[in-house]
Amino acid sequence: MGFGFFIPDSQAQGLCIDPAYEAGNFDLNSTTVCLPGIVSITDQSGGTDIKYIFDYQNQNLEEALSQAQASTTFDYSSIAVKPKTFTVMQIGKKNGKTMIACKKINAKKGNSVVYGYSICNIGNLEINIPVDPINDYDKYKVTIFNPFTVIDFQKNDIPKKLNFVIGLNTRFKIEGIYNDASKNCNGNIDEEILPFPNFTGMDYPFNPNIDEIELTSLDKARLTFSGPTINDNDPDKLFNLYKYVKGSPITYTPAIKDIKPGNYEITIDNNSLSYCFFVQREKNSCNLKERSAEICTNPINPVTGISFTPPSRINLSWEKYPNTIFGQVSTPPYSFNHTQKIQKIERKIQQNNIPVGAFSTQYSDLSVNCKNEYCYRIVREVSGFYNPQTSGNFFPLKFKSKSISNQVCFDGSKQKPVPITDLWVDTEPTNQNRIFFKSNTTWPLAKSKFYLLKQNNGNYKIIDSTLNNSIFNIQDDELVTKSESYKIQYKDICNALSDESPEVASIFLKSEDNQEIEWTNTIPFSQNNIQNYNILFLDENTLNITDSVSQPSNLQTYVPDISRYESKAPLRLSAVSGTVPPRYSHTNTITIPIFQRISLPNVFTPNGDGKNDTLKIIGGIYNKNVISFKMEIFDRFGSTIYSFDENNPIWDGRVNKKILTIGIYFYRIYAKFKNGEIMTKNGMLEILH
Repeated sequence: MGFGFFIPDSQAQGLCIDPAYEAGNFDLNSTTVCLPGIVSITDQSGGTDIKYIFDYQNQNLEEALSQAQASTTFDYSSIAVKPKTFTVMQIGKKNGKTMIACKKINAKKGNSVVYGYSICNIGNLEINIPVDPINDYDKYKVTIFNPFTVIDFQKNDIPKKLNFVIGLNTRFKIEGIYNDASKNCNGNIDEEILPFPNFTGMDYPFNPNIDEIELTSLDKARLTFSGPTINDNDPDKLFNLYKYVKGSPITYTPAIKDIKPGNYEITIDNNSLSYCFFVQREKNSCNLKERSAEICTNPINPVTGISFTPPSRINLSWEKYPNTIFGQVSTPPYSFNHTQKIQKIERKIQQNNIPVGAFSTQYSDLSVNCKNEYCYRIVREVSGFYNPQTSGNFFPLKFKSKSISNQVCFDGSKQKPVPITDLWVDTEPTNQNRIFFKSNTTWPLAKSKFYLLKQNNGNYKIIDSTLNNSIFNIQDDELVTKSESYKIQYKDICNALSDESPEVASIFLKSEDNQEIEWTNTIPFSQNNIQNYNILFLDENTLNITDSVSQPSNLQTYVPDISRYESKAPLRLSAVSGTVPPRYSHTNTITIPIFQRISLPNVFTPNGDGKNDTLKIIGGIYNKNVISFKMEIFDRFGSTIYSFDENNPIWDGRVNKKILTIGIYFYRIYAKFKNGEIMTKNGMLEILH
C-alpha cells in the first residue's frame, strides 16, 4: 500500500492559489491587529454575493461556501489564543464565475512572540523562536522565573534556541520590543505556566500531536500536525510520519521523513481501508525518542455507506473505530475517551451537529426533504493520555485529536428513476394523437408529474405535461399530418427526472389516388408488435364504424370496396396488439370522394377456383351516385365480344357459356352520375386460368 505526499506551506493556501477562480480584491484596515482590536474589510473586487472567512484553513470550495459570512468585521480575540498569522478569504461571484481573494493578517496580544517549547526529564526546558511574520521585533526578552533568569537578544539572532534547567512548577514569558514605540501593541504578555507533573497526563501545549485528519475525498486526506517549534538549523529534531492499516501490526517504516508541524495532504492508494497515523522523532530536546498519540481515518463507503428509504429517511453506515491506541486498551499509561457526531449539510448550509454513540456504526436521519441535497461526515474526537515512549519521562502526555470522514451526499433530485416501459399511441377521431401509459415501474417513490416528449428533427423535446396522478394519458394537440414519435418521462416527489421511455410511433393513413389506401410501417406499442390490422369503414354522417376488414401485419396497402358510399368514403385503420386483452391503436381518418370513382382490377381468373372468378366493377353499379352504366369488352381485333350494364353488373369471363381463352382484352366504360357528370374510361385487362 503506497502513499504520496504533497507538503504545502504551513499557512493555508488551497483555493487562494487556484487559477481556476476569478480574482477578487479587498483591503484590510491593517495587516497586524493588536487584540482586542477589530479587523475591518473594504471590498475592491467589483463582484457580487461577497462573503468572508476570517480563518481560512485550506477548506475546499463547498466547505468554504458553507462557512463564509457576510460580515466585514471580525474580532480575533475569539480565536487567537496565541499570536498567529491568519488567512482572510473573500469569496463571491464575478463574470459568471466563483471569485476568490486571500490576504494575511497578524493577530497578537501585546508584543507577543511566536515560539515553541518542549520539556523532557521533568526539568529540561528547550525554547525555540522561529522566523515568522509576527516575529519582526527589533529586540527580544526571555524571562525564566524559577530560577530567575533573563536573556536578551537581537532580531538578527532569530531563529533562536535556548535550553534551561528549571525547577518544578516554574513559569516564563517571552516578549518582543520595537525600537519605534508606536509599533508596540498595548497589553500584558501572558506568562507560560508549566504544569506540575502528575500521573493523569502532562498537558504541554507543544507536545507532538496530530490535531486532525480529514478525508477530503476517498483517496486524499488532510493531516494537521502540531508540536514543538523546530528551527531550520536543527534538522536532527524533525519528525517522521508513520502509518499502518487499522487492525494490522504497527509498522515502523516511515511513510514520510523529516517533517515539521504543519498541514499535509496525503494521497491514499487503497480507499477501502482505514489507516492509523502517528509522528515520532528519534531525538527530542533530551536526545530521547518521542512520539504522538495515533489517530485513524474513518472512511464512509459512498456506495454502501449511504442509502435512502422513501419518502424521507437517509441511512448512514460506517466501520467501527478502534477502541485502542497502539494496540493498547484504555488502562494506564493509556486512557482515552471517544465522542462521535454527524456533521450535516443541507443545501450547502451547515446544520447542527448530531451526536451519536461513541462506537455507533449507523444512523438514520428521519427528517429529510428528498428534494434537497444532504451531505454528511462522521466527526470523531479522541482525547486522553498516552505513553510517549520517552525514556526518563515517567509521566504520560495528554492528547486530543479529531478524525473527520470523507463526505457522502444524497440528492433525491439527482437520482435517475427507472423509466416507464408500457405505453402506446392512439390517433383519436379528431385526428389528434393521445399517448397512453401505465405507471407500473419498480421505482418506489410516488410520481408527481408526467411529461410528453415528441420527436422533432431527430431530437425529443417536452411538449406537454400533467400533474394528475390518476390519469395516465396525454394528448398532442397538433393535428396529425404524418406519423409522429413519442416518449414519456416523469418526475418523482423528490424532483428526480426519470430516464426516457421506449419510443412509440403513430400510424398515419393516406390515399394518393383515391383508390388504394396505405399506412406507415410504424409500431405504436412499446411492449408488443402488431398482430393484425383492421380496415374500418365509417358511416358517412355519424362516422360510426359500420364494417371492418382484417389485414395481416406484413401489409401496408389495401384497395377498399367503397361502392356502399354515396358521396364520400370515410376510412380509418386500427392496429391490434398481441396482448390479452388486445390493445388498439387507430390511425387518422381519411375521406375518399366517390364521384367519378370507377375502377376495376386489371387481371381476373375465371377458372372456378373461387378466387377472382368474376369481374366486378368497383364503384360502378354499386355506386349509389351512378344513374347509368355500360361496359364493353373487345378482343385484340376490336370486335365486341361482351357487354354489360347496370342491370347485369358482373361478368364471369364466359361468352356463350365458354371461358375466353387466356390473353389480353380491352374495355370501354361509360357512366353517368347523379350530379350530371359523365365519365368514360378505356383500358385493358388480362384473363388467366
